[in-house]
Amino acid sequence: MEFWNNIVNTSLLGTEKRQLTAADLPTVFEGVLTELQQSAKDNEEKFLSFVAVISNYRQAGALPANVASLMLVGAPAEDKKYCSDKSMRSLRVVLAEENNSLLGYWLRWCLDCDQVVQPELISELLGIAVQHKAFRNAVVTVCGRRGEWLSQFIEAWNFSQQKNPEEIWQTGKPEERKELLHELQKTNPQQAKEFLRSAWKDEPANLKVDFLRELSPGIFANDLEWLEGLLQEKSQKVKEQVLGMLKRIPSSNLVQLYWNQVSKAVTLKSGKAFLGLLNKTSVEINSSVPFDDSIFKTGIDKLSNNKQFTDEEFIIFQLISNVPPKKWEQHFNESPKKIIDFFRKSQEKFFPALINAANSFKDEAWAKTLLDQLNGSDDTELTFYMTGEERRDYYLKYHPKYLINYFQITPETVNEWSRDFTKKMYEILLSETYNKTYFLNTIALVPVEFQSELDSLFPDDPAMKTFWTNTSEEIKRLLTIKNQIIQSFKL
Repeated sequence: MEFWNNIVNTSLLGTEKRQLTAADLPTVFEGVLTELQQSAKDNEEKFLSFVAVISNYRQAGALPANVASLMLVGAPAEDKKYCSDKSMRSLRVVLAEENNSLLGYWLRWCLDCDQVVQPELISELLGIAVQHKAFRNAVVTVCGRRGEWLSQFIEAWNFSQQKNPEEIWQTGKPEERKELLHELQKTNPQQAKEFLRSAWKDEPANLKVDFLRELSPGIFANDLEWLEGLLQEKSQKVKEQVLGMLKRIPSSNLVQLYWNQVSKAVTLKSGKAFLGLLNKTSVEINSSVPFDDSIFKTGIDKLSNNKQFTDEEFIIFQLISNVPPKKWEQHFNESPKKIIDFFRKSQEKFFPALINAANSFKDEAWAKTLLDQLNGSDDTELTFYMTGEERRDYYLKYHPKYLINYFQITPETVNEWSRDFTKKMYEILLSETYNKTYFLNTIALVPVEFQSELDSLFPDDPAMKTFWTNTSEEIKRLLTIKNQIIQSFKL
């Protein structure tokens, strides 16, 4: 319809520069155009009046496109059993509460029973999964085949569809690409590195830094030439990120440089003690050893920020913190336990550097030995090797206040506390915090039977009695909902 293009062009140019003429229009409109030109007060009114008439002409008799090949196919039948009506009622209660702890608990029951949610709540669950990534796998599963079918129509729900990693990397948003790298480093680290290399030169500096942060330094242990080459980047942020990664790779040239420097300054000295009757071995720190200036370009500070250390001693402390602790076993030909003992007896102020190194290089043997020596002081960073339950018990014994930020409730991690542990936990909480949200956010971990114990607990601060009375009533109510979930799936 060429005449419609003429109308569009006129609207773009403006009626002061161009007016519609009979030549621009189908012959059937000659009389209409003449009549409107005579009755309109100005060019704008003339143009708009005519467009109102001709737009109807343009649409009259129009036929819809033939989309037979795009006919919508209905959702496939489910191959799992639907949840019972009672389970659905308990889900509605949980959703109304907006309590993610209970939602994770409900999803766990649904997964364990190998059931799917009834259709009317699928869209709400998918919407929640958009906001809470930890629930996505469980939500996709419990929404079944209908949820998978429905997600093709809403882009935000498309996490339930399996996407090609290549497609995500090439066309995905920055957050999607970062998430992809994070997952690939665990499942296919080689592909993660190939993706990063393929797009490196075209990415902005900030995104380069973000991408590197998603990757564990260890995956570059056999690809150091490329990573070390990034030190030539113009961006200071990129170079700092690369340096941080190289400091965590034992085989990197940077770590070797540090070792070559510090191994000359830290040695073992043997002598006699107690009137010459006993042998004594101690760590000797030689702060007069000259240091290569190149180390100060890698984040090692020249000046001490600690009154305990001279500038030279502080340099040595930093170097010890940044070399694998296993190197001292070879250097001194001694066990971790003996080396730790030497440091604690003769160079106590350098001992924290060994803790830093064990944590930085995730050395499990050294972490265990250090924990045995420390007996619960200054050691929380060394629990990286422990299982969830081991860390929980360790914190309970030595650092109970850290438990407040320890528990994350997801459908995969709802491991209910024992009744005794719950009581200990609540006693700790009542002495450490009066954050009602924490009590409510961990409700899925509390056994239903614990309701009877709540009235026997009291806060340390008498002024908080009203707070605890109200909170304990809320906990009882939520435990009643939890029990309803249990009973609805046990039918």
